[in-house]
Amino acid sequence: DIAEGFYVFPQAGGSEIMRALCSDYGVDCCDTVMSCLGLPKIVETMNSGNVQKLCQLVPILVAAATESTQTRREMVSSGLLSAAVSALQSSTDKEQSAYTLDLISCLSASPDVGGSHTYQVPVGFCQGVESALEGLGYSDDGFYLRLLRTATMLISRSQPTSETTVLCQIVVQKVANRSVPVSLRVEACKLVWAITSTCQITDGSHLRDAMEKVIEFMKEFNGERGQPLNLKVQEAAGGCLVGIAACLRHNPISLDHQTIDVFMGSIYKTMPLRDQAAKFTSLVLTAMWSLCFVDEPALLRAGLIVIVMDVMSAYTNSAEIQEKSCAVLAKLASSENIQITLSIVETDGITHIVRALGAFPSNKGVTSQASRALAHLSTDDETRILVSALGGITSLVSAVDNFANDQVLLESAFSALLNLTSDVPEHFLDMTRIVRTIVKTMSIYDDSSSGLQENGLGILQNVCMKGVAAKETIAFEGGIETVVNTMGNYITIPTILERGFSTLWSLAVLPANQSRIAEAKGIEMVVSSIYASTEYERVQQQGCGCIFTLALDPHNRLALRRAGCVDAIVLTAKAHFSSVHVHTEVNRCLACLSTPDVGRFQIPSISEDELDTILFSMSRFEGAEDIQVHGCQALLNFLRAGNSSSIFMSKRGSMVQAMERASSRFG
Repeated sequence: DIAEGFYVFPQAGGSEIMRALCSDYGVDCCDTVMSCLGLPKIVETMNSGNVQKLCQLVPILVAAATESTQTRREMVSSGLLSAAVSALQSSTDKEQSAYTLDLISCLSASPDVGGSHTYQVPVGFCQGVESALEGLGYSDDGFYLRLLRTATMLISRSQPTSETTVLCQIVVQKVANRSVPVSLRVEACKLVWAITSTCQITDGSHLRDAMEKVIEFMKEFNGERGQPLNLKVQEAAGGCLVGIAACLRHNPISLDHQTIDVFMGSIYKTMPLRDQAAKFTSLVLTAMWSLCFVDEPALLRAGLIVIVMDVMSAYTNSAEIQEKSCAVLAKLASSENIQITLSIVETDGITHIVRALGAFPSNKGVTSQASRALAHLSTDDETRILVSALGGITSLVSAVDNFANDQVLLESAFSALLNLTSDVPEHFLDMTRIVRTIVKTMSIYDDSSSGLQENGLGILQNVCMKGVAAKETIAFEGGIETVVNTMGNYITIPTILERGFSTLWSLAVLPANQSRIAEAKGIEMVVSSIYASTEYERVQQQGCGCIFTLALDPHNRLALRRAGCVDAIVLTAKAHFSSVHVHTEVNRCLACLSTPDVGRFQIPSISEDELDTILFSMSRFEGAEDIQVHGCQALLNFLRAGNSSSIFMSKRGSMVQAMERASSRFG
């Protein structure tokens, strides 16, 4: 009866009763109310344009849709959402439009699994907003605030649509219109921000126009033109610039220096406000980061690096600002241009970055961006010393420990540590902690990140070069097993094999490590890796050097031969027949592998292939002293093999000739 009476006498009080039933008595009551009102009749009423009925009906619908997901779905499927959008487009009554906005907002929401909502901008909604903005004067600020805020909320939480592009151009004009109240211009800025943040605006001229108008709005209230500094305006304009800059990143244009000066200068005008201006400063830094992809030279000419340093000095306690500042510096440093690096160093950039890294050790954003910046900046040798002296290595190792589950962050930190450990003095390094952290992290990602593993091997290789104690530390902390396992997991990646060979070569300089590598099945892995990378000269050179060092141990010599090492080396020599570097290592390996040990480890036999390899090398590279020396040693060792007489019978003349040539030239 109440529902039937409502359609006849909409203002008789029935609407309040039905709204209360939906709000206070749950889903069952909502279903009952909607059943009594009837969805077809509701849609008909929405399309009728009857302002009196609509203003009473819509609050009931909003209450029911808010309480019942099923009711909301039925409303949408019945065409009620489309009818509401049409009503907004044609409405000339502010109250009706306001209620209609509430209904559209409610019906556009879909509950997620977690209880939050995602939205979809309904077809025609943007045209409805355009109609309302163009057709309804500015006598009621409250309605327009509601309109702009609803549009911002829907668009910011929805997938982009083609309609929003046209809406953006209209709203930008409202931002520039000084006859529009400031509060509305601020909300218009926020709507432009929501639209541009989807990066859907691709027209460069539209983006330039939007940027110029937003910058002008910012300048109008930055304290220069008689108006007091308005931080709300600055924040809204700053956010708007973030969205525009994101669009420009994919559709670059040249930047006008006056435009850059205004929004960069605004940082200094708001800086005395300190914490109050932190949000605005963060927004401008975000826009600067995006604009670095658009016209980096223009930003550098405008003093971007100095501005970032001043900001980092002024906001030392703000993790967000330190993160954004480090992100800008990381982007600038990514070119690895020596002039940019020097500019950052000379303005105390390294000090600021390392300080931020140490001040916020548990902040993922700061740590990630600071690590990325240091990874690029540490390619310069003087910068490496400075970073190390300021404690940067210690902070990066802590970052690896603290964020062991963030692979992207780890890759930046590993890259920085790879550079920093290459040539810094030993006293800057906590050997045990570095090795333990690197080995542990590599074991976590043992088969999921080739870049991380390659840099990890490089760090261990760098540490190896620091002396005997470093080699012992790596062995004690499980580094040998880690290197061997990594080579096995990435046996098809030559750069990883090269790093692995180099590291094992350095480790095997210690006699104790020679046997440890063998116990870790390193001999089998080295031979397999030689076969897997035959075509790569650098890898083969490092591999042969590694084999030579391992073969200094007499037990390893026999194990290497049994593992097929000689055949692998012969194949290497054939594959790189013109490389003097490879053949130097090949001859040295074959000489070492055939060395007897006081009779106890007499080589039982040699192959004709290894003899031919030595003779070929000595003949082809007559002027290479190392090849001749190692070749003569190998021939001498071959004579002691158990099968030497049968092998040498047909090669005696070539052997004598090779040794005479070497003797006459280098004797």
